[in-house]
Amino acid sequence: MAPEPLAPWREKKRRHILEVASRIFSAHNYHAVSMDQVARLARVGKGTLYRYFDSKEDLYLALLDSALLLLTERLEEEEKAALPPDQTLARMVGAIVHTFSEHLASFRILNGDEARLIVRKRELFQARRRRIAMLLGRVLEKGAAGGVFRAVDPAATPSLLIGMVWAAVLNHSEEVPPEALAALIVDVFFRGTLGPGSGAQ
Repeated sequence: MAPEPLAPWREKKRRHILEVASRIFSAHNYHAVSMDQVARLARVGKGTLYRYFDSKEDLYLALLDSALLLLTERLEEEEKAALPPDQTLARMVGAIVHTFSEHLASFRILNGDEARLIVRKRELFQARRRRIAMLLGRVLEKGAAGGVFRAVDPAATPSLLIGMVWAAVLNHSEEVPPEALAALIVDVFFRGTLGPGSGAQ
């Protein structure tokens, strides 16, 4: 059962806490962040902080979930914009790159001391990833039906694309701006790497 929605003022405060926590987790490793630190920088009492989040682990996962939900909403908006499928997919890739880049610290693999959190994080990411992959798959299918893309596996291909984005962000986001990284991913994904003289089939 989904939790009941918060009153507007409480939701505003929750979002404020998450914004502050996002900056803190982006600057520090998970184990170095304390609830005292979050409460102090968010300018809320520690008791207030615990009314919204039961633990640092729950705060961390809420931060990750919020980022993925906002990404999903953005992808849904891109799909509804009714642009040509290749433009839609390119804009979706750009949104995923930006989200992964902005929240890289939250997406990084944790160390072995947080085994339970690693499991919960993986479960959360996989649940949200399914929706993201479905949206990408629908654009690929629409593009294939219109002759923009060749027919590909609509289930496996989105997962490959998401993995490509994640690997690129993880390894190159510090030296390549998100816009340039997204453009490179789109170029390789759309055109591949084979030259016109290749005899590969």
